[in-house]
Amino acid sequence: MKQTPEDRRFAGLFADALRPNVAGDLQKGESMAKIGAKLGVTGPGLQKYLDGDTVPSLRTIVLAYLVYKISVPYQGVEVAKKSGVQRKQKTAPTNSCFFPLKSRRRVRSNGWR
Repeated sequence: MKQTPEDRRFAGLFADALRPNVAGDLQKGESMAKIGAKLGVTGPGLQKYLDGDTVPSLRTIVLAYLVYKISVPYQGVEVAKKSGVQRKQKTAPTNSCFFPLKSRRRVRSNGWR
């Protein structure tokens, strides 16, 4: 699909928002590959985003929000808002299962109906 002027503008805004966060991670000693993996891309792919050459996928936009709290509007629409994207709370697994099924047929002693 051909990139529109708004797509290129969004890519630039995304790069501007992402750059300081990536720079901070680099200062902490993380590699471009490791930082890219957090966003679901390779190190060279991350560099394309930082250069503003590539429009990020929806997955990358959401991961950038979850990792760095980056939210860049596209034509005035917030793609990821604080109230709209939340991680699910993990619950502890239970050791038992309950199946609310009721059989209406009598089962023979050999297990067949």
